[in-house]
Amino acid sequence: MILTERFRGGWLLGAAVAFLSGCGAEEVVDRPKVYPVVGVVMHDNKPVEGATVMFVPQGHSNAAAAITDANGEFKLQTFAENDGAVPGNYKVTVRKIKIGAQADSGRDDAPVGAGGETWLLPKKYGDAGTTDLTATVSESGENKVTLKLTGAAGGAVGGPPANFKGNG
Repeated sequence: MILTERFRGGWLLGAAVAFLSGCGAEEVVDRPKVYPVVGVVMHDNKPVEGATVMFVPQGHSNAAAAITDANGEFKLQTFAENDGAVPGNYKVTVRKIKIGAQADSGRDDAPVGAGGETWLLPKKYGDAGTTDLTATVSESGENKVTLKLTGAAGGAVGGPPANFKGNG
């Protein structure tokens, strides 16, 4: 089976938003109001296509997420496609990863299987505990965010060492 980065990113985005926002029928009535949020991700002054952007809430419980397009642009979603985000403060994570044989071969169309992962952006931006990116979503005014990433792709952010083999 061949899995592309876009498919994996879309699946992860949907799962993350569903998990962090909740999906029960009773929540539809009690949803907080969201406001449009648009932005762009730049790495070393170049737009980043196919990155997953997560707005991790600080002081409330509704995360928002998006995937960047060919121009590095995104529109956040919390409950429905491109609906925006709940007002408040957020830590922002950005990640773009190739997994398995895709990482090992350098080919986007390689089958996913055994193999490592390759971080295509600096790892520090991919974790809410290490990112220095923040954003505030407002009820009034334009919510436009420019996320400027710098540094080499990859790098350590906790977790097991790169050569960790597990218990097997």
